[in-house]
Amino acid sequence: MKKFFAILFALTFATSGAWAQFSVEDKNKSLQEKVKIGSVDMKSITTSTSYQSDARDRLERKRIRKQRNYLELVTQLNADMWMYNEAWLNRRGGDNSVNISGRVFAKHIYQQDKFSVTTQFEGNYGYNYIRLEKTNDEGKVTKEGNWFKNIDNLWLQSQPVRSIKNNWSYSGLVKIRSQFSKTYSSRVDQSDATVSTSFMAPGYVDLSLGFQFKSPKPKFPIQITLNPLSSSGTVVWNDEIEAIYRKRNATNWFGIEMGKHATFSGGSNLNIAFSRNFGKNNWLNYWTNCAVYYGWITNVVNHNKIHDYYAYLREKRAWDAAAPAEGQADTRGPAPQAKPYCVELHPTVEWKNTVTIRTAKYLTTTLQVNMYYNKAASDKVEIQSQLKLGFSYSINNRK
Repeated sequence: MKKFFAILFALTFATSGAWAQFSVEDKNKSLQEKVKIGSVDMKSITTSTSYQSDARDRLERKRIRKQRNYLELVTQLNADMWMYNEAWLNRRGGDNSVNISGRVFAKHIYQQDKFSVTTQFEGNYGYNYIRLEKTNDEGKVTKEGNWFKNIDNLWLQSQPVRSIKNNWSYSGLVKIRSQFSKTYSSRVDQSDATVSTSFMAPGYVDLSLGFQFKSPKPKFPIQITLNPLSSSGTVVWNDEIEAIYRKRNATNWFGIEMGKHATFSGGSNLNIAFSRNFGKNNWLNYWTNCAVYYGWITNVVNHNKIHDYYAYLREKRAWDAAAPAEGQADTRGPAPQAKPYCVELHPTVEWKNTVTIRTAKYLTTTLQVNMYYNKAASDKVEIQSQLKLGFSYSINNRK
């Protein structure tokens, strides 16, 4: 019987699995702590897998670029034509004419946190065509068509800004203004003899440092820039135009001594800008910009030279007025000694206004009125106005 139980026990052990459990206990663990063994909730286990995706990185970089960069491009083409037959011309007057003008505007804004840089470019160019009366060698008067440039200007500026608080920012400005091609003083004779200006002859450079205020009200988006330290300069850097002026035996070109290429003055600048859309779908836009510059720093530095030059002019006028009549002896004495040319700088004002009406998706009507005052060039206010109807197309990277 004992053999039977021994064989049964051996068979049972041979056909069943064997296992053992070991537990390593902390030697400092209190014997009174109970070891709790319960079911593990698999839902409470969190797993994370760290891996790199090139596609995801590209999309993230694209999102950041689009968030930090704004790009806008506007192109406009305007044209009008007037045509008459001989019966109309003989009875009512006038002449056939064609006007073509184009505009390109680009704006880029880079912004990161409190820092931003706004870069803008604008170029305007236009020609008109009319028939002019010309007299040939035989004395016969004929009419011939002639193209003449009537619009030509460009400007490029960059304005870095860093926010302070309460809508105020530190601001800087670099602006360059000039034109694309030659300008002639005569419509009939467009040769070197009548050239007056050209690309970077002259060019104008503005440099400013100061503060900027932006209105927080969307319905009144005015922007005021105060630049206590500002500089305005004239640069002439065109070898072809310089050669033309030298042939004329000119002593200066655009207020700069021949052989030199730039002159700068120091002062302060104030700029006020306003732009707002009106109506449903923003069909009406009004934009205005007024810039005032006064070179008071240069006036202070050159105070003595300015005083001496004006004193010389007064003495010279008095000396000329005391000239003796013909046949009488000259008792005036020697002429006043000439002083270097140095005059006081007066404030310059430039005020631009543009009203744009979008009559259709790609058709716009534009009214521009620009005013400019510079006493050194003219005592009168210069005014230019244009009314244009034409094609306009604009794109930006956030539509």
